[in-house]
Amino acid sequence: MADEKRFNFYAGKSSALPRFVYRRLAAALQGNGQPRQGMIDAAITELLTGKDPDLRKFKFAVPAFLKQKLSPDELAHFETQTAKRQERASQLKMVFPHVADEFSVDCPFLDSVFEMSGPTLKRGCGFFTIGSCFARNIAQYLAVNGQRAKTFGLAEDLNSPISNAFLLKLMEETPERQRDILLHWVGAIFPELSEADKQQTAAQKLGEIAELHRNLTEADCVILTLGNVVDFFRDDGTRGAPLMDNIFPKFIAMPGSEDINIRSASAANLKGKGAVLRLATYSETLEAIKACIAGIRSVTDAALVVTISPVPIDSAIGLANHHLKSAIEVDCVSKSRIRSAFDEVFAAECAKDSAIWYYPSFEIVRWIAPLLPIPAFGFDDAASRHVSSPVLDGVCSLFTQRFLSFSDEPAGKAAEAATPSLVLERNA
Repeated sequence: MADEKRFNFYAGKSSALPRFVYRRLAAALQGNGQPRQGMIDAAITELLTGKDPDLRKFKFAVPAFLKQKLSPDELAHFETQTAKRQERASQLKMVFPHVADEFSVDCPFLDSVFEMSGPTLKRGCGFFTIGSCFARNIAQYLAVNGQRAKTFGLAEDLNSPISNAFLLKLMEETPERQRDILLHWVGAIFPELSEADKQQTAAQKLGEIAELHRNLTEADCVILTLGNVVDFFRDDGTRGAPLMDNIFPKFIAMPGSEDINIRSASAANLKGKGAVLRLATYSETLEAIKACIAGIRSVTDAALVVTISPVPIDSAIGLANHHLKSAIEVDCVSKSRIRSAFDEVFAAECAKDSAIWYYPSFEIVRWIAPLLPIPAFGFDDAASRHVSSPVLDGVCSLFTQRFLSFSDEPAGKAAEAATPSLVLERNA
């Protein structure tokens, strides 16, 4: 409507509420002629002695915008005075943090909202990551920080647990059987290829599987990143065919390119062979994640860390689920399904496998980063599917500093490398 009025939903919120304490102090410090120490101590007293029950939901982490207004000595005084309260608050992880201003991707704040129990590894150990560009980012960060790291990279839309399960389960077969399976699928998906081209394509894929197997056997820590549950199936999910017999493996069928024209042409080719593009059901997702872990465990008993990629899907054009009308809705359902299915798998795996962990990179990007003063995605290059570098730095820094322990260094004593601060000027 042309005369539609905007409504201020929070007009009645008083700036005297406890959660405004940091903003009030920042605004007061802007003034001239007032004793700074008195204002700082008044804010500390409010935080430590206030009776409002909302204070129990604080994390007592000084926001970046306030740090910019405090001198090093003032900041040290503030943090020293609130340290015990901050320590107690960090133990209360089953309450969602209440104060948006406190959110950051610095290790202390992330420590206060997540449990950080991870593997103990030797210095100089080898890491191997499997998954999308997010897995590649972790490998690159580890390598830059002096660790040996390799990655088996996949485009985000190719990184589904079902497609990966097909690939990882192939490693349980003999090389001869692997070759027969690959030739079958290459012929079924690309019947127009000459026999020589089919043999060459199968040989190329066989080489990739052999390299994957070799990298897994050499790794001391494997990081598996789960991506999405959009796949090409033989049916619409109502017939209950065996999972591995019911998919067109994207490892063979789809190119690594994210060019929408190339991807659409490949999808059209598959649909011409009877493929149905749809979301995996919950039970299919559950089975696929189990198969991925079993495939890795058939090769190595190394520490296994599972993450979920926060990167959205690129395209869902041609999806058979007609009630979903946008890629954003599809991504929401896909990520929700994969996270909930993994939670069930993880509980069962932990009961029999002491070397498996979950790292909450997905939750950091999708639940913590949206409250930062920069966008969670696209800050560096305007790409809506690229996690912003400061956020990635926080995710990877937490992984190396807090999640991992090294046997030649007591757990929790890793160097306190600084994560880039995110500064936002607030108005009182």
